Amino acid sequence: MPKRRWTFLMRAQDHMFLKRTRTLIQIWLTESGVVLFCILFVGSSIASPGTFISAYFLPCFLFAILSTALVMSTYHRPQLEIKRMPYHSPCAGEHLVYRIKVKNTGTKAVKHIALIEGLLPYGLYSEPFHPEYQNTIDFLFPGEEKTVQLVMECKFRGIYELPMFYAGSGYPHNLIRWPIKVGAKHRLVVYPQFESQTNVQLNFRRVYQPGGIAVSSNVGNTNEFLNTREFRQGDRLRDIHWPSYARKGELIVKDYVDEYFVRIGIILDTQLDHNDSQEIFEKRISIAAGIADAVTKKEYIIDLLTTGEHLHHFQAGRALGYIDNLLEILAAIDETDHLDFLKLQVKLKPYLRALSSVIIILGGFDERRSQFCKFLQSTGVQAKILVVSDQDFKMDHPQPVTLITSKDTPLIQ
Repeated sequence: MPKRRWTFLMRAQDHMFLKRTRTLIQIWLTESGVVLFCILFVGSSIASPGTFISAYFLPCFLFAILSTALVMSTYHRPQLEIKRMPYHSPCAGEHLVYRIKVKNTGTKAVKHIALIEGLLPYGLYSEPFHPEYQNTIDFLFPGEEKTVQLVMECKFRGIYELPMFYAGSGYPHNLIRWPIKVGAKHRLVVYPQFESQTNVQLNFRRVYQPGGIAVSSNVGNTNEFLNTREFRQGDRLRDIHWPSYARKGELIVKDYVDEYFVRIGIILDTQLDHNDSQEIFEKRISIAAGIADAVTKKEYIIDLLTTGEHLHHFQAGRALGYIDNLLEILAAIDETDHLDFLKLQVKLKPYLRALSSVIIILGGFDERRSQFCKFLQSTGVQAKILVVSDQDFKMDHPQPVTLITSKDTPLIQ
């Protein structure tokens, strides 16, 4: 998730004081209550400098009404049980519309119920004025269950922890609610925004994979294999077929089929230079997600290798994993200040032998990155180099290098 950057031009919703104030108003006051509270505030401000007693009549009257409504709301606190209904994880920049089941677990009927999200983390914003937002229930009998619909804007990718809900009843005055906490905290994954690069074309070769498809399935903890055979010295203990051992009383192992198939590697540069904006870093992740989505649809195996202090390796495709798992990895990636490409070469070397082709997504093209690309070329692996930056670089490299800026809508060939 992008780090919060404080500027005078940032959105009002990003200021924590304003965000807390807005959340508290939504939790405690109904729409009618907000209007009366504003009139009370303005009336008190006008009356306070003067000495006319009559100027205080309206503020005092409104204060008495709101105080009475506050006291009465304490006697109508609901007893509720809520459950979030399943939804698809959104992408950055989208609105998440999700439904909540609300059940009255008390012995009395409750009226004028409202369900509100707690204080949302940076990057998520409640949208009460969205046309699909419906967070109120007029009447709920004991044991009855109804559904409300909430909307939030998911501005940035990331993995968030959603707070508990607040619920309250505005009965009888429909001015003030005495809120209670309901539900539990919830994990939300916002995927990076991307367009599937269905036109991507790669020069690749099928590479021998010891264990073939069954190895891929084994990583997914399945039991797919070709046949069984007797145990030989050096076989792995995890390959023992225990049902056969129970029947025959001797060690039997699973025999896997050897096969050649395609594995595409994506190497993502996570270094954010001082001259680059956060937008260009998000562009890199978006391109990586779009390529990964297109490659997994072709029944290839994809290896995502993200750089940083540690090399993170994730596989998807076939029986290894799903695109949703890969997008979740990309949603959690943070930028780094400096990247040691010499150490990266050492860490990458064990993976390169099994790869058919590599797509390198870089944040620039200086001497370090150029030497890194030449190292990959020297290993014999086919490489496609993409440089995502708003700066101009001298592309002095034997292989073609594609430059993509933040304003481009890349359709990678």
